[in-house]
Amino acid sequence: MTEHQTPDLLPPAMWTAPEQALWQAHHAGRPLDLRTGDPARDDPAAGSDWPEERFLRAEVLAELLLAGPPKSGAVARPLRVIGARITGKLDLSAARIDIPLSVKSSCFDQTPTFDHADLVALDLDGCHLPGIEAEALRVSTWLGIRGGRVGGDLWMFNARIDGTADLGDTTVGGDFTLGSSVMGGGLRLTGFACGGEARLRSCRISGDLDLAGAALSNPGATALSASGLTVDGSFLAHGLTVRGEANLTGARIGGTLALVDVTLREPPSTGWVLLLIEAQAPMARLRPTAGSRGRVSLRDAHFGRFVDDVVGWPEAMSAELDGFTYERLTHRTSDTVRPDVTQRLTWLARQTDATSAGFSPAPYE
Repeated sequence: MTEHQTPDLLPPAMWTAPEQALWQAHHAGRPLDLRTGDPARDDPAAGSDWPEERFLRAEVLAELLLAGPPKSGAVARPLRVIGARITGKLDLSAARIDIPLSVKSSCFDQTPTFDHADLVALDLDGCHLPGIEAEALRVSTWLGIRGGRVGGDLWMFNARIDGTADLGDTTVGGDFTLGSSVMGGGLRLTGFACGGEARLRSCRISGDLDLAGAALSNPGATALSASGLTVDGSFLAHGLTVRGEANLTGARIGGTLALVDVTLREPPSTGWVLLLIEAQAPMARLRPTAGSRGRVSLRDAHFGRFVDDVVGWPEAMSAELDGFTYERLTHRTSDTVRPDVTQRLTWLARQTDATSAGFSPAPYE
């Protein structure tokens, strides 16, 4: 770089052609799109075969981010990349980034690190990554990792997202850790898939937690660990599939706890497939599918209105009801078959299958 090539006028001469193109695009306020237009060739799953014309070094992204907004403009322009292969390790540990970062439909050679970083916004939609390390990450607006693939673990313990976090349709091959995190908005996990343990222990979510259509698979072990979870909105899990144990012990839900058309199976050796011990919500809907099997614990749970499915309750499921209380027991208005007294008592009698203590009078009172 000559004395006239300042960072705000020309990109560093030693940068590659796509990296210089990124510099130009960033300073012009537009994204750098390296896609070919061929969906098969642009699939990030094939990113290891992409040519060097699509390579961007992680250190170049870090340099542009740490430099802050281009001084040539008054508006803080985001750094936006589409369809790139990010080589090297993107390490933004403890960094304060004053511009939004958006890397979409790209692949990362190495696990990016955002530990203790303070970001405006982070968008990794459609990306393939070996993992994500983001302990104590702070995001002041929005976090998006939609339709992506994380081959290993996604670690985001003790994070704080002031807006909404959206991981819809993303697959995590290992563990997903969001324990002790705070969401100023909602947490969207619709269509989300996890091949290890999904950990939401002691999370605080100001909006809704949406797990509709999600698949959590850790057979014979804990698939969903969400004890101490607090959701100010509703817990929505229509069509959720859990292979393993779902632990919602002590969960506090401000709206509706909706476990409707959920498939629960392959619990650990204890047999517990769903733990709602001491859970509380103004309204709870519990309607497992016919293919569900295992033991459900409602011990010491309390719901204002409890909507269940006595008629369609799976034969291979039993329930622990000791200390379980509710203010009103009801059914869906759309139910064409409504339980009679005998069917209700038969369902309540299932508690003897779930606890060695035998009969408990509380659910009858």
